[in-house]
Amino acid sequence: MKKLIQNLTLSCAILASAVVATEAQAKKNDLPETTPDGLVLIKKAKNVDYAYIKPGVDLSAYDEIIVLEPSITFQKHWQSDINSGRMINRITDDDIEFIQENAKELFLEQFSKSLEKKGYPVVFAPGDNVLLVRPAIVDLEINAPDVDRTAGMTHKTYAEYAGDATLMIELYDSETGELLARAGDRQRDFGDGFGRGYERTQFTNINDARSLFDTWARSLANGLERVKKASAS
Repeated sequence: MKKLIQNLTLSCAILASAVVATEAQAKKNDLPETTPDGLVLIKKAKNVDYAYIKPGVDLSAYDEIIVLEPSITFQKHWQSDINSGRMINRITDDDIEFIQENAKELFLEQFSKSLEKKGYPVVFAPGDNVLLVRPAIVDLEINAPDVDRTAGMTHKTYAEYAGDATLMIELYDSETGELLARAGDRQRDFGDGFGRGYERTQFTNINDARSLFDTWARSLANGLERVKKASAS
């Protein structure tokens, strides 16, 4: 299993470049029909911005899932843009690392919980019925990060939405490491403020992130269910 995970590991920079390039093409309504690694575009993919699948693959055979720890990268210049409006509680590199590590933990917890609620047990060992999910969150932008560390001084931030984030997800056969599918989804303005700005805190940011991760997990589960129904008909 360790060797398999090592073989699947790519750099965050490559993932981010792939997502940005694909999103730029999507805006032009010019997604490529196939990818360099042989995946074919699903032209009417639901609940995601784009999806590709290996020709002839049968995802209906998978009913358990391994979820790898996600890589998480922020939108370029996010840190400097946030700090430009702050005199206190500026975002440091340590804050970036803290947010990333906590987001990884929260993602694994909520994503796994949501998959299991949809009938897909999350396991830790490969098997012929086990799908391996490799997620990456890129271009993360948090509108109001809460890092109040200064006693007696606070920096309250108000925003209508929690932020923006892109999920890139790849599906593999857990035993062979064969790439089966890839999808990407950009969620803009997640954490609805119902038309008005209000104070954002660690608590509200965590709740909004949970909701976002739940949405992505349910999209994956629903997609697998649609494949199973199609193969049974």
